[in-house]
Formats: sequence, C-alpha cells, structure tokens
Amino acid sequence: MYYYAIIMSIMAVYALTISLMNVISMTVMDHRSHKQDKRPKVSVLVPARNEHDHIEKCVRSLMAQNYPDYEILVLDDKSTDDTAAIVERLQKEDSRITLIHGDPLPEGWKGKNHAIQQMLPHATGEYLLLTDADTIHNPGSIRQGVDLIITYHAKFLSGYPKETSRNAIVGCIIATMALNTMLFVPIPIQNNIQKRFYAMAIGQYVMTERKAMIDVGGMETIKNEICDDVSLARLFVSRGYKQLFCDMKRAVTCQMYTSYWEGFHGIERSLIGAVVPSAKMFYLLLLAVVAIGAICVAPFVGIVALIVTCSSDALFLTISSLLFWFAYTIVTVYQGFKFPIPLMGPFCFINIIIMFFHGCYRRISGKGFVWRGRKIS
Repeated sequence: MYYYAIIMSIMAVYALTISLMNVISMTVMDHRSHKQDKRPKVSVLVPARNEHDHIEKCVRSLMAQNYPDYEILVLDDKSTDDTAAIVERLQKEDSRITLIHGDPLPEGWKGKNHAIQQMLPHATGEYLLLTDADTIHNPGSIRQGVDLIITYHAKFLSGYPKETSRNAIVGCIIATMALNTMLFVPIPIQNNIQKRFYAMAIGQYVMTERKAMIDVGGMETIKNEICDDVSLARLFVSRGYKQLFCDMKRAVTCQMYTSYWEGFHGIERSLIGAVVPSAKMFYLLLLAVVAIGAICVAPFVGIVALIVTCSSDALFLTISSLLFWFAYTIVTVYQGFKFPIPLMGPFCFINIIIMFFHGCYRRISGKGFVWRGRKIS
C-alpha cells in the first residue's frame, strides 16, 4: 500500500504540473497574440464525404467569417448522398465557394489525405485552413488563426476546438483527447523546442502556410497515415518548420460523434493509428495502459482500505488519487466540457484501456478500421 501510494503521489504531481502548465500556456498564448494589420488571403479546405447532416452548417459558418480575404474549397469525396448538391446550392449564394469533385481513391492513399491533396492545386491563399465538415466556425475563426500563426512566427498551427456532445457518455469518450494535455504533451516546452515526438494537432482546425505545405510535399508523404493531423504536425517539425498548439475553442465547435459506439470506434482508430505502427510506441503505450489501470482503481482501493484499516498509507493513497483526477477536471473544464464529464475521469480512462486492446485486436486480426464506408487499415 505504501509504495502504491508513493507512485500515485508522483503521478498526481506530474499530472497537476503538466495540466496547469498547459492551461496557463494556452491562455497566455491567446491573450498575447497580436491583431495583425496584414490580412493575407486564406484558403479554407473542407474535405467532405457523405456529410448531408453537417456540410451546410459548416459552410454557412465559414461564409459568415469577419475576415476580409478568403476562399472556401469543398471537395466532394465520392459521396453517395446529396453533399455535392448542397454545396452547389450554397455556391450560388457566395462566389467565394468552389466545389471540387474528387477523383477515385488511388491505391495506398487514405481518403481524407487524398481529398486534401486534390484541393492544394486549387488553393490560392497564402495560408491554408484545413477543417472537417462537421465543424461550426465562429465569425472570428480565420482571424484568430491568422493572428496566432503570424504572432508566433509559426508555419503550422492547430488546437483544441470546443467539443459538444448529446450526453455525458458520448462526451466522456470525446474527452479522452484531454489526456494529451494532461499527461503527454508539455505545450510550452514543445512550442519552443519543437520535437517530433511531441508534435500534436487536431484535424478539426489546422492552419498552415501554403508554401511550407508545398515544400513538405503536401499529403503525399503521409498519404497512408490514419492520423493525418498528428502525422502532418510531425512532418512539419521534422522538416524544420515551427508547429504551434493552441486553444481554439473560441474559433470552432464540433460534435465529433453522436453515439457511444461511433465515438468508441473513432477514438480507437486514432489511438491505434497514431502509435501502434511504431513498436517502441506500442510498448510505451502498453506500459501506460497498465499504469492507467492502476490509476483507475486507486481511489476505490484507498477509500476501502481507509474504511477498513484507517491507516495513514490508505489516506495518502486516497488523497493522491483524488489529486490526480483533479488534474483531469482542470483540463476538461478548461476545454469546455460540461458537467458531469469533468468528474468522469475513471470512466474515461477505462474506455482508453478497452479501446487500446480492442484496437490492437482489430489490427492484428486483419479486421482493421472503417471510416465513411471505407476500410482504412
């Protein structure tokens, strides 16, 4: 019990330190970004496949931007619904919208990567904003991205949107993304030292300089990667371009998933796709999963032991484990998750364990992962 409590206290201090450091850093970055007099043209790239339920809201939010110079490119990626027809109707309302009909998916490409690659030759902006069709952008979305990327002299920028959900169970699945800034990525350090290992991005909001995007080869280099966002961030860092991760919840909102299983399979796909191709990362994550299991049961073990034995070790374990979960609460509250999601940390962690092993099973068994009706691995 004593050693368990010591390990738990170390984890609690670590989690609290990195969580507070990241929250403070993202807040300061946002407040210190300067409103730019220069307003370079921005090309917004929206890949869309069977997005009947989302595409109009997304494009209309982009049409309402308070930025003076931008264009909206939407690529219809062989949709079987009326996605293209909706965009064609919107195109008649706003000349800044261009609909591109996508080519068939070539061998060796993932769908979203190929869609973005096809849009690059059509983009005329100095900067590119890559965003998903299920996002809704606030009027200052483009302006905020431009202010940040120019202020901090970056070539690649991404950040957390404000995630919405229908209920707490779905929201808790989505909140697994909070673990990046709670346990993994030290944002203020990464934004300065630029290590590929820590490079991070969220595909719902990615802004890049177009020249830099062309220089790294666009999506060609990462054409078969499942996690296009993280892979692109790593690519930029490896080529010597500065990557920045920020708080973007004022800019964009997104309802990623509408059901538990949709969220489970979506996060599972990203989790395995990001780390399992590397054997080293697989074993590191396996070790992390074992640690997560110990963390999940720690408060319950501590409370039961405290009731039964009233020992100081049990009290130490209980307090340490509660401090660890307090770090989770800090991060999820900051990212805009509503009650009771910030109090559901153990449930979130348990889902990660299940997703990890289930995702490994799907990869090893050859069942792979499916997105928008396409098998992607």
